Amino acid sequence: MSDRSKPTPALTIIEIARLAGVSKSTVSRVMLGSPLVNAETRRRVEETVAKYDYTPNVNAGQMRSKRTNVVSVIVPLYHDADQSISDPFFMRMLTALSEVLTARNCDLLLSCMSETARRQIDHAVRAKRADGIIVIGQSNIHEAICAVARRAVPIVAWGQAVPDQPYATVSSDNRTGARKAVSHLLGLGRRRIVVLGNIDLPETRPRLLGYRDALGEAGVASDPALFVPSSFNRSSASAAVTAFLAGGTSFDGVFALSDEMGRGAVDALARAGMAVPDDVAVVGFDDIASSTADLPLTTVRQDIPAAAAALVELLMEQIDGAPSRDVLLPTVLVRRQSTGF
Repeated sequence: MSDRSKPTPALTIIEIARLAGVSKSTVSRVMLGSPLVNAETRRRVEETVAKYDYTPNVNAGQMRSKRTNVVSVIVPLYHDADQSISDPFFMRMLTALSEVLTARNCDLLLSCMSETARRQIDHAVRAKRADGIIVIGQSNIHEAICAVARRAVPIVAWGQAVPDQPYATVSSDNRTGARKAVSHLLGLGRRRIVVLGNIDLPETRPRLLGYRDALGEAGVASDPALFVPSSFNRSSASAAVTAFLAGGTSFDGVFALSDEMGRGAVDALARAGMAVPDDVAVVGFDDIASSTADLPLTTVRQDIPAAAAALVELLMEQIDGAPSRDVLLPTVLVRRQSTGF
């Protein structure tokens, strides 16, 4: 009767972490493809995983944690009756979040917030249908998000970090992006630059600061008469610019706080017989399908896939018991026809 050697016991994630000289959570991030792990650490973990042929036991992890493997994603539309879930930015972000969550074997539970913010978020928490909450945009519900975070519910917002907030945020560098956009317009000789959009939200206030930074660097005074309020959609922006044109205030540039508003500005200028960029140069913000528009739009690009990955990463950290933290992502100015490149 021949002897049969016993199979070598599979290593656990804790043992892999010890062998690689990292934490358990870092191994998890590498296995899930998180972009928040530096290249050297990723290489070390991947070499250890390959050497010991490690495969994570997903089912065992779920049994131990008793998690739902569902993430609640809330889109707040409370601040803007004219904005909808079909907004291209929301659709792009939701697609990216769905891809990241699917890679983590998690489901996405979507709800649109169009009524009292506190009541809807409280319902999402009490229902316990999800392990945590991702909010796409702080809108005007900052206090409601704070209230949830203070109850130790894992929650992360796509928005702007503000002083003393108890919740995590992922945001683009809005201020620097806006400064680059407006500096580009100023470099083209434009001096009367309209700010088009809602400047009273956490996400957009830094864009106004960047606008003023660029003007200050160029020695150009900021004129409140050039602030044109608009909802975050193309038709509302078009109507706002049409009304502004009727007022007779002179301008030669538009800094729109989103691409949809930028396209609305181009529509209104075309109807008024004004050429873009010859008469008025236009810059947007987001880089959502901007290159495929009838008039390709110069814009500030936000890295939506990286944002989605960071939102999920920060939420999972909280679910695992880590404290909340913020992530700031870089922005890039993309020059196209609406400013003459």
